[in-house]
Amino acid sequence: MTGALITLILAMVVGGATALLVNYIKEIRSRKDKMSFKESMDLTELPVVTFYTKDNKKLNFLLDTGSNTSYINEKELEHIEHEKLPYASTVLGLGGQRDCQFIKTDFYYKDYKFECTLQSINLSDTFEQIKRESGVSIHGILGSRFFAQYKYVLDFNELIAYRK
Repeated sequence: MTGALITLILAMVVGGATALLVNYIKEIRSRKDKMSFKESMDLTELPVVTFYTKDNKKLNFLLDTGSNTSYINEKELEHIEHEKLPYASTVLGLGGQRDCQFIKTDFYYKDYKFECTLQSINLSDTFEQIKRESGVSIHGILGSRFFAQYKYVLDFNELIAYRK
């Protein structure tokens, strides 16, 4: 093969790979089921997404792949429609051991409904400290089971969570 032919083949391969990459990025950006956490990362360096309840109450959830379970601050239960489930658990964390109740509720992000099972636990002190340090109010934490259940992936390059 001549040098010109090899150069042409390499140019075609690189051009094709570039086109595939550009199309992939366009697809991710155009997904309707993506959740952006860009604004919260710009302001606080925390991946936070705002969901809404059935009666349009805003709830900010920290996206935490390091947590298996999803949590909601128990004081929020006064303001949202939920169902108490017939089982409880004990959570061991930095604040020591805490009892928590499982609840089931629905949240909405744009046109998407998420049926969530969460552990209700007193996180007021922790969330108040986050608010003092970052200025953002957090109402709960979404853990890796949520991402697995709904097939969401966190993309820290684009600062979005999207359905795979």
